[in-house]
Amino acid sequence: MKIVWMTGAAIVIATRVASACEICDLANDVQGAAYLHEELTLLTHVEDSPGPRTIDQLGLAGFRLHGFAGFGANVGYHLGLDLAAGATVGRHGGFAYDVGFLPLGIGVRFGASSFLTLGTGVVASGATGAIDDAVALPFDIDLELDASRVRLIAWARAAWVAGSPQRHDGAPSVPFADELEAMVGVRIGHHYTDYGFPTGNGAYIGVAYKELTGTKFVGLTFGYSMDMATEQRRHYRHSDNYDAGL
Repeated sequence: MKIVWMTGAAIVIATRVASACEICDLANDVQGAAYLHEELTLLTHVEDSPGPRTIDQLGLAGFRLHGFAGFGANVGYHLGLDLAAGATVGRHGGFAYDVGFLPLGIGVRFGASSFLTLGTGVVASGATGAIDDAVALPFDIDLELDASRVRLIAWARAAWVAGSPQRHDGAPSVPFADELEAMVGVRIGHHYTDYGFPTGNGAYIGVAYKELTGTKFVGLTFGYSMDMATEQRRHYRHSDNYDAGL
């Protein structure tokens, strides 16, 4: 009986050790990146809609927090949160906000810390007395390209508004969407590797563009961004070593 008990205990211990190794393998296989943008965007109208213009300028301050992760490859599941608040200036000036939650998406990483993400979810926005509150379905694309101390930061979003007839067909340049916005900027900062994780941070400035309620806006974005990615590893399992005779 003692031999049987010892044999059973050895099997249990070996099974737990093997499970722990599998968990470690999975953890080592995780690849991904995350980035945080803290920014202030100031926009002014440059082209009016056929109807009356409700706002002349728009200012929003907030953050964009996005990340993606996957197992054993540079493609992963993307998740994003955008939050901004500010004010409008014009015939009906007042409080403005823009909140987006993007729980569905995909991220593609190339190089140590460059990536492209695509995401969708829900956006809620409006401005007191000027722009009706509404919920929209967005399609968001982010691109960041790293070149040591210089980093390109770009993103764009097209949205389809539910309800609020005032905001339908509000993007003259893209008749298939109700609203359109984009930003292209350059960051000058630091790029380094801590404990194997490619990391960067620094201030950036960009050109911002927006089409809303039939009016086109252009302005500047001032921001500070941070990014971090996992260490890139060759994807393999211990079983691959055995199959190769290693």
